[in-house]
Amino acid sequence: MKRYCINGTFLSEKRTGIHRFAEEIIKALDSLITLNQDFVLVVPKHTKIPFVLKNIPIIEYGFLKGIPWEQTFFALFALLHRRIPLNLCNVTPILVPNGYSVIHDISYKVNPQYFSHWYGLLSRKWHCLNYWVITHFAKHIFTVSHFSQNEIKNTYKVSSQRITVIYNGWQHMQSITPSNDYILNQLGLTKKNFFLSLSTIAPNKNLKWVLKAAQNNPDETFVIAGSLNPSRFGTDLDITNLKNVKFIGYISDEDFVLLAKNCKAFLFPSFYEGFGIPPLEAMSVGAPVIVSNIPVLKEIFEESAHYIDPQNYYVSLKDTTELLTKNKSDILSKYNWNDSAKSVLRCLKF
Repeated sequence: MKRYCINGTFLSEKRTGIHRFAEEIIKALDSLITLNQDFVLVVPKHTKIPFVLKNIPIIEYGFLKGIPWEQTFFALFALLHRRIPLNLCNVTPILVPNGYSVIHDISYKVNPQYFSHWYGLLSRKWHCLNYWVITHFAKHIFTVSHFSQNEIKNTYKVSSQRITVIYNGWQHMQSITPSNDYILNQLGLTKKNFFLSLSTIAPNKNLKWVLKAAQNNPDETFVIAGSLNPSRFGTDLDITNLKNVKFIGYISDEDFVLLAKNCKAFLFPSFYEGFGIPPLEAMSVGAPVIVSNIPVLKEIFEESAHYIDPQNYYVSLKDTTELLTKNKSDILSKYNWNDSAKSVLRCLKF
């Protein structure tokens, strides 16, 4: 019987959309596996686990964290215990490359213009190495959209049979209780009277579009949550001089649900994505979404979103009533963590 070890590096890091994917896939696998399907989740020592698993044992192993732990202790565990790695976050232990891995997108490969700063250059070299190793040695590759599947296939000459699409889901939003309304008062916000964006200052996220939209719509209020640390990307984007923009930094899931439920619309003007989970999460709690008209977002959201040109910074947002009429139920029914976990299980050998 084949035995697997799940790479839990991400659990020692600050949560991102990719980390959310990994967490939810593991929880779904835990609810689906049978007695003859042998998994363990391996994490660095002293890692705080934000969920409870009933069927997958959690093993703390090794004293490092992040990339050093993943490339040494996780690889060592897989080798010593003769387990096949399942890697959910774009990278693989180089010493044990013949596992199963998820590549969410290959932006580091196809968009070098986004990574010109020293941090981006280092990150790009590391991720491109992992893409190459995974596409050449992995037993099977998973990705999160047909757009990403085609990019991987065409860039690395990988056959379609070696790549399975497993979409993100949104069901985790159902278990999150929104924060109390007093947070709106603290931020000086009125229900249904502000636009919300969850972003970083990474160039592909196109924060410039939101800032220009705020500049061109001075009577509207914009709330931007997320990391805006320019030192990681070397950007000179000015994020300080707009009076109708509120930068609120990292927020909890509870705060996100409250803000998404009460925003006029959720803004997601990205130039490039592998899937685009934030607007799906916002849509799942009732927010209208405004997204870029890039191919991957059209694949994911079809007719349920309002599309904008991410290169056009002079869009009027005064009339958004049409957003409220978009049909979201059909699109939400397409995406389910359990369905994606079932696809993973069908590809693994036991």
